[in-house]
Amino acid sequence: MNNQPTPELRWEHDVTLLTNRFVLFDLLKIMSITYALIVVLFSLLGLLTGEMGLGWQMAQVFAVVVPLIALSLMFIMLVFYVNRMPIRYTLNSKGVTSEILGKRSRWANRTGIVFGLLSANPTVAGASLLAKSRETTFYHWRDLHKAAYYPDAHTITLFNGWRSVARLHCTPEQYPEVASAVRECLLTGTTERDKTNKKQART
Repeated sequence: MNNQPTPELRWEHDVTLLTNRFVLFDLLKIMSITYALIVVLFSLLGLLTGEMGLGWQMAQVFAVVVPLIALSLMFIMLVFYVNRMPIRYTLNSKGVTSEILGKRSRWANRTGIVFGLLSANPTVAGASLLAKSRETTFYHWRDLHKAAYYPDAHTITLFNGWRSVARLHCTPEQYPEVASAVRECLLTGTTERDKTNKKQART
């Protein structure tokens, strides 16, 4: 493995929304999780209060409400964002950073509408509110365990120990260099994580 520090890569990309299969997949996942949680919550509430049909009633109601919310989000992506979200990515030996650009995107990001979709984080998107600090996210390589590579879509999804946490979108020309850097940095992160685990095991 090359011991030289990974050269810093920095690029900006207008990430598509409604025409992005990753965004649509995450939207479906978020809506499905939301629906399931609501049904379970009201089912448990019904058991506690003796209203055994409450879960089924809410399941019927939110079977209409949740798709309407999804359609509303898609409308916002199309009209307000004009199907684009500008993001700046920075990748170096320490980690990977993504930063939302543009006043419109920054303002809307604080309402928590779509950033969770772009960052591949359903928990964040489902919360519907994001702090200003989420406009810029950073992940250290030691906290990232693997990546999924999609050369046809020029996209890389990064995972921690159990879920996806970030996506890197780039152009066809940028993809090979970015993918190579991610592979190298993940190996470095694994080595660093193993050293830390060994130290903790000795104490």
